[in-house]
Amino acid sequence: MTHFDQLGSSETLTALLQKQGITQPTPVQEQAIPPMRAGRDVIAQAQTGTGKTLAYLLPLLARIKPQGAAAQALVIA
Repeated sequence: MTHFDQLGSSETLTALLQKQGITQPTPVQEQAIPPMRAGRDVIAQAQTGTGKTLAYLLPLLARIKPQGAAAQALVIA
């Protein structure tokens, strides 16, 4: 199993995850994060509690520029 930094997460995001006790990605996260970081669309299906929400949010958070004033992401659920 890989670690979040190996999936391209920043040191800051990785440290925040570790503070929450999240140290290793789940299988759905390992499969979904790399293509999303590459800008590809992903549809993931997995059981409840497998980390799908975090798999979608980490690549999105990585692209947000804190100094930006305009909307940078749209989440439709």
